[in-house]
Amino acid sequence: MKHVFAFLLAFTITVSAIAGAAPVSYEVDGRPFEGYYTSPAPGAPLILLIHDWDGLTDYEIRRAGMLADLGYAVFAADLFGAGVRPVEFDEKRRLTGELYQDRMAMRRRLLGALKAAEAQGARVDQTVAMGYCFGGTAVLELARMGANLKGFVAFHGGLGTPEDQDYSAVRGRLLILHGTADQAVTMDEFAGLAIELEEQGVAHEMITYSGAPHAFTVFGSDRYRADADRKSWQRFLRFLKETLAEEQPMEPERTITGGSMDDRKELSAAMDRIIQAGMSGQIEGLSEILDDQVIMVFPGFGRRVQGKTAMIGGFQDFAASAEIHEHRETDEQIDVIGETAVISYRFELIYTRDDVIYRSDGRDLWVFHKTEGDWKAAWRTMPEMEEQPVEPS
Repeated sequence: MKHVFAFLLAFTITVSAIAGAAPVSYEVDGRPFEGYYTSPAPGAPLILLIHDWDGLTDYEIRRAGMLADLGYAVFAADLFGAGVRPVEFDEKRRLTGELYQDRMAMRRRLLGALKAAEAQGARVDQTVAMGYCFGGTAVLELARMGANLKGFVAFHGGLGTPEDQDYSAVRGRLLILHGTADQAVTMDEFAGLAIELEEQGVAHEMITYSGAPHAFTVFGSDRYRADADRKSWQRFLRFLKETLAEEQPMEPERTITGGSMDDRKELSAAMDRIIQAGMSGQIEGLSEILDDQVIMVFPGFGRRVQGKTAMIGGFQDFAASAEIHEHRETDEQIDVIGETAVISYRFELIYTRDDVIYRSDGRDLWVFHKTEGDWKAAWRTMPEMEEQPVEPS
């Protein structure tokens, strides 16, 4: 089912820590969660660390410290809830089972952790997600939903793909580190995932370690295998260096044809205001670039809205009800022909509405005309637009 103009908000972030090393309180779906954030320096690349089925414990904090010592910021997510750190087997199985049954809740909590990390000033544009056991399973869920991360790493995680899911939306590289002697997640499942990733053209590397059982990285347990832990950790660190190589920020490509230099500057500023209003709901200055009788024609030309007040009202409604998880603008174009100009750009969004995560992509197109020396937006449509849930079917 496709949806048009459905934007959302499912969670809000409240911050209780600053950069350094401290717990971080945040909310997802109105429930409190408590993660952990550490950063060696502003601008450090980020590792999103997902815990095992016993919740966020000293184990994850220790691993976070190991990574921080190497120059990485780490946000250790909480998928169970503030104060929920199960000890008994049945409780661990119940909590993980609930999220296995409700994959959308799992995804919202993963996105909530990313939002909380971003609120701490973390580099979410330079992020690798990693997880252990249950956390490895969750990392692969994050990959399948199309999260815009650089890489996804699973240590002895669950490798099965739920029915009606696949890896077609994956954006980053996958690294799977597994124990050959794992009886909980067998080598048949390992091979099955390898075949699936290869068939779908997903960049991946999968390694198994001889004699290593399930949970072979857990310090002090009877399953701990120092050799496999050391080798897998070293490969993980090389993966981070390969994947998080510093990139210079890229400005969106913007092509401008025709018009005077003043026309180009004014129309380029107008495009910036449009994108800012659409992505963040900041409508300051939008009114002055809209014609009083501006017309919005919806995709498919099945409905239209006319007038500056109605147009601004739409942006305000969006700002009041929506928070976008990810957005990207590309192929920005401004074409000036006499007293008329066309502004357009492609967009990609990931957002949540009514507890469902959606992906939206398309092209936004505006027609401007010059009146009394000023450029005004007179007409808008989205000639290409598609929105689909990225939830499991």
